[in-house]
Amino acid sequence: MDLDSIAVSSTRKIVERCAAEAIDQIKDGDFVSAGRILNLVHNLPLDEASEQRWDIDYFLSMELPTFLEHFEEIKSARLIALYVCKQLAYQYVPD
Repeated sequence: MDLDSIAVSSTRKIVERCAAEAIDQIKDGDFVSAGRILNLVHNLPLDEASEQRWDIDYFLSMELPTFLEHFEEIKSARLIALYVCKQLAYQYVPD
């Protein structure tokens, strides 16, 4: 997917960072870690219509905790989780 085609800025930044991390881990043969990273970001909204339907509460209460339950299997789990939360905060927390 072309990153420029992702209209939701937080998703674009998250996918860019997480895809790069997953590719590095695949190159190192760490497929479980890469898969967990990709699983974390697979349902993020890509455009305005999907953003309207997307349930951030579900993501924060189910998908992120599931990712963190496996932190010992994921290289850079803490940094990835903090980066994702930071980008979501920029997108969804009012000024």
